[in-house]
Amino acid sequence: MVPEMESITIATIQEKGIHSVVDWFDRHKQSFYALGWFYLQNQQQMEELFYRSIIKVHKELPRFKREISFELWVTSIFIDNCRELSQDKVLQASGEITPHQDLLKALDQLEGDEKEAMILTYGTGFSQEETAQILRVSMGKLKELMFSGAMSVRKQLDGSTYNGCNEYQSNYIDYLEKSMDVRKK
Repeated sequence: MVPEMESITIATIQEKGIHSVVDWFDRHKQSFYALGWFYLQNQQQMEELFYRSIIKVHKELPRFKREISFELWVTSIFIDNCRELSQDKVLQASGEITPHQDLLKALDQLEGDEKEAMILTYGTGFSQEETAQILRVSMGKLKELMFSGAMSVRKQLDGSTYNGCNEYQSNYIDYLEKSMDVRKK
């Protein structure tokens, strides 16, 4: 049995080698696969993504600082690799488009930071705080990205636009997620 990475020391990694990193990725592959698919949508590139990520995590492990959780640290490495590989991605025309594909296409059209904020928060289920840490942005900036991303997706899907009052845009995401304080509502 491989212990969780949070409790693994550098000595344990040196003893067990890269297999401990591979085992960790294997236990978390579903969420990472979903995240990577938003960027690449290509099985061959997904395999390359996991390969690169495992190698980089193993190589960078001695520099891991426990200021954030191991999962958030690995996710930031994984996203960096997604960005690199997606820059080389060639968009392919597809035939019939389903509503699900419309949403994926709308998300794919977002600016890089907006796309990542939306995917990490809603696609993989990270909290807003965790997403802000992964993207290395403030909570205010994250909410701006999520607001502009939501507006862009909405416009692409149904052509409608909504900007609302500028002073309330920072509260829009909290309102949608039903996490807003009643008095602010």
